[in-house]
Amino acid sequence: DVLKKIDSLDCSPEFTSANFCADVQMVGIGNGAERGSKSYKITKDGFVFLVMGFTGKKAAAFKEAYIAEFNRMEATLHGRAIPVPAEPSPAERDAYNVQCLMEHYRVFLEAWTQQIEPALKKLESPLVGRLHDRFGDGWIFLNHLENSLSGKLLPGQSPRIFNE
Repeated sequence: DVLKKIDSLDCSPEFTSANFCADVQMVGIGNGAERGSKSYKITKDGFVFLVMGFTGKKAAAFKEAYIAEFNRMEATLHGRAIPVPAEPSPAERDAYNVQCLMEHYRVFLEAWTQQIEPALKKLESPLVGRLHDRFGDGWIFLNHLENSLSGKLLPGQSPRIFNE
């Protein structure tokens, strides 16, 4: 339970007050009864402190990316370059492939809206409505997929399929 984790953090009172703000809202639970529902507003530093205590694959990936980015920034400050990891992560590959697919789809969509759809309308083709909806829906799904994959990239990661 994340709320219990926050309540049990062993950070200083100064750090706690600067990075974690508790809020209790009263919510109805039926028959006019209410109970307090606790939440926290957390700063980036508070989030990092909290996540560093978590375990599991996602937490480990976050910690590794955080350490790698810290090392990269330190090397930049000292005038040394740290190479990007040779192998991109699966999320970086997926995000890159979706970006490429979106570029191809954008070309198809432009051809559809500017040339193919008007020509099919002139021919009074029954395909116009169905294809119009398919192209529109496809674009919406691709945008959702791109946003979803971009959200899975960790700090320091970018869409790529090979070492840049």
